[in-house]
Amino acid sequence: MGCGGRIRQKDTGGSGIHFVHREKHGKSGTVPAIRHPQEEEDKKEPDGLYKVTTSCDALNIRSGPGTKYTVCGAIREKPREKKHYTIVEERNGWGRLLSGAGWISLAYTAKVLAETYVVTTTCDILNIRSGPGTQYRALGAIRERAGEKKEYTIVGEENGWGKLLSGAGWISLKYTRKVS
Repeated sequence: MGCGGRIRQKDTGGSGIHFVHREKHGKSGTVPAIRHPQEEEDKKEPDGLYKVTTSCDALNIRSGPGTKYTVCGAIREKPREKKHYTIVEERNGWGRLLSGAGWISLAYTAKVLAETYVVTTTCDILNIRSGPGTQYRALGAIRERAGEKKEYTIVGEENGWGKLLSGAGWISLKYTRKVS
């Protein structure tokens, strides 16, 4: 995905849509830039990917993972109007956007934490595993009797399993209930 030529950005008032001015072989013209990466972000998100927000007001989008690649566009956002962008691949500190717009430097982003929630167990003994499934090694167990239930914070989900905030491992959500 090359852009070709030298590129200058024109700000369109923070709308997130940018126009690119290209100069190549002495000719120039104004063409619409790649669509704003956010446009496709909310439509699809395959499992196992993660979202980021930018930590700056303007972040270049490049045709490849590094500063040697051509700038194809930019993410421009106001501080209190940050959007989420899905990263589908990482290479040398750069992330490829799900939208297909290109690559961004992950040094100027922050990972969006998964939505967390609290659960209690519905059984007396619940195994804690090293991964999201029974094929993963049991690391320990939550042992509680009725009336002595504690609350556990879930920070991620995968295939009916919840990742514990404590870092202890994963538990089957089939044997829990959400605390309201």
